[in-house]
Amino acid sequence: MISAKGAADDGIHRRADRLAAVLTKARFWERHADVSLLDRQRLVLNRLLGGFEGKLTSSKYAKLAKCSQDTASRDIDDLISHGILAMDPGGELKVRLHRPVSPHAVPPYTPRHRPKTGETTP
Repeated sequence: MISAKGAADDGIHRRADRLAAVLTKARFWERHADVSLLDRQRLVLNRLLGGFEGKLTSSKYAKLAKCSQDTASRDIDDLISHGILAMDPGGELKVRLHRPVSPHAVPPYTPRHRPKTGETTP
């Protein structure tokens, strides 16, 4: 049985995780505001940033965007050329949460431990 404190802590952690995801997504879109994207590219990127499970392929992209596989391949190539998508060493497409070429890239939000009242920080 979970105590009331444990349940409250669970709720707080879930909210903190959700807030971290929202802030990461918002910062991602702020960093890529200057990139001209098609609506279907935005749709798929939002899905990926929202916790898409599995490997992204042109077939999956085509289903998500409701477009042909050829169009999906062109869209993916375009996103790679803008540095938004990248191929990981295992050959899987991943969303880049930051632009490594930009000296002003803001790192993704990570929740920090807040000291309790009376607690000192190092």
